[in-house]
Amino acid sequence: IDATGPRGFLHRALRLGEDSLPGMPATESLYSHFSGVSRMENQEGPYPIEDAVVHHIFDGGWAWVLRFNNGVTSAGIATTSDVAAELGLREGEPAWRRVLDRVPVLRKQFDGAVACQPFRYMPAVSFRSSAVAGPRWAMLPSAAGFVDPLLSTGFALTLMGIERLGRVLGRGFARDALAEYAAQTEGELLAAGPLVGALYATMGNFP
Repeated sequence: IDATGPRGFLHRALRLGEDSLPGMPATESLYSHFSGVSRMENQEGPYPIEDAVVHHIFDGGWAWVLRFNNGVTSAGIATTSDVAAELGLREGEPAWRRVLDRVPVLRKQFDGAVACQPFRYMPAVSFRSSAVAGPRWAMLPSAAGFVDPLLSTGFALTLMGIERLGRVLGRGFARDALAEYAAQTEGELLAAGPLVGALYATMGNFP
């Protein structure tokens, strides 16, 4: 059972191909961890909103800010390839400064913040393996495909996959059980793609 994530061990070892993810635009990402990120002002709600991940939406992409309990904050951006080219995401830290200029509330929050690890650039965020399972092997949903960090669909898909794999193991990795597992895993991935893709298509229209 492969739990090594997108383009992970079995995908490489078996030289599997990649299939498209219908409904999803091509997306890219840039992210890092930071210290010295200030808290947002005028927070309202039943709990401080920064106790959960905060999403900042703009036309063609979104940024996340996820505050840990040790003074470190994970932050990054995922955008369509057109917006990624416009921002120059491949450039790393200079691109992040352009992101802050685009989202004023982020610029204020990250004024004085310092990246405490190198910026990481992902040229292709979404992924779908051409095969999910085979004779006596299977990928977790998180290794078989990935849509986007938005909505965190990977958590739910992988938890459902683990439950299904438990039943597959109970049947001794039978071929029909593996085929059923692969079909369900791929079906859920193909359902999540258009859902997140629809959000990308309407990020410029928040209502």
